[in-house]
Amino acid sequence: ESPQHAVATPAAPAPESHAAQAAAALKEVLSPATPPDRRGELQMLLQNERERPGAWRLYRPVLQQAAAGGGAAADEAILWFALSACEASLRDATVALSSPAERAELKDDLQSMLLGTLPPSVRGKALQVLAQVARATWPAEQPALLHSFISLLAQPGAPRALGARLLSAVVDEFSPSAHRGASAGASIYSGL
Repeated sequence: ESPQHAVATPAAPAPESHAAQAAAALKEVLSPATPPDRRGELQMLLQNERERPGAWRLYRPVLQQAAAGGGAAADEAILWFALSACEASLRDATVALSSPAERAELKDDLQSMLLGTLPPSVRGKALQVLAQVARATWPAEQPALLHSFISLLAQPGAPRALGARLLSAVVDEFSPSAHRGASAGASIYSGL
C-alpha cells in the first residue's frame, strides 16, 4: 500500500482537549447569539458526550482541579458538565465507575471540591453526585461512609456545614419518594 493511500487513524484526544472542546461547546450553547438550530446540534453532541461510556474519566481532571482549589476560578458550565458525566456513569450499571477504588477516588474529589469555593449551582450538583456515590457504595464498599459524613459535623467551620448538607443530600437520595435531579437539576445547565 502506498503512503498516498494509507488511512491515518487519529490519536485519541487527550482528556484536557475533551474538556476544552466541551467548554467551547457549552460557551456557544449558552451564548444568546447562537442560532437555535446550532444550539440544538451542540446540545445533542454534549448529551452524547456526557452519556458516552467512561466519559466521567475524561472530565475527572476538571473536578480534580476544582478540588485542588481552582473551583472558584473554573468555568461553571464545564464543572456542571463534568459532574453530569459522573452522574451518567453512576446511573449506567454496565459502564459505571467500574471499581470500588474509582468510586472512592471520586468521593474524595467531590468532598475536597465541596470544602472549597464553588458557584452555588455547582455546589448543589456536586452534593447530589456525592449522595449518588454514597447510594452506590454504602454499605457494601464503604461501610464507614455515612460515619465519615457525620464526623464532619464535629469539625468547626466549612467541614461542619458540608457535613450537614451531605447528610441532607444523602437523605434525599435514599428517600423512596425523592424526585431525582429536582433540587440540583433545576439549573440552566440541566438541559445540557
